[in-house]
Amino acid sequence: MPTGPDPGVASAGDTHPITVQSLSLAAAGEQPALGVNGPVNRANDVHDILELNRRFAKESGAFELKPLPPRRSRRKRDFWLMVILVNLFCVGFTAAVSRFSPVVMLYGFGCGCFFTAALSWIMWVVMDDY
Repeated sequence: MPTGPDPGVASAGDTHPITVQSLSLAAAGEQPALGVNGPVNRANDVHDILELNRRFAKESGAFELKPLPPRRSRRKRDFWLMVILVNLFCVGFTAAVSRFSPVVMLYGFGCGCFFTAALSWIMWVVMDDY
């Protein structure tokens, strides 16, 4: 068994051993992690194919910016759909259950008004686009 300090792992292309200090420098970015055989320094078929694809896309105008067509608001559609359905349900349910009792119908109408106010607050204030 050798009694001297550990020489470290010898790398394949270097003449000096790999040490913890050199690993920490490579991890911090202060020293290149790979030697002269890094992926940047050798020819790569994938890079050639990607460059060819980029050139074709550039020639076809894929990188040109165009204004988008206006889009119909789904928020308005959803708002009115929910308001109509919930109000019809509130008034219709209370009318069917109470046999058109004016006091109970007033509760159903109040429930529909509360829902409409709460939904308006959520849709047009809380979810507002900035």
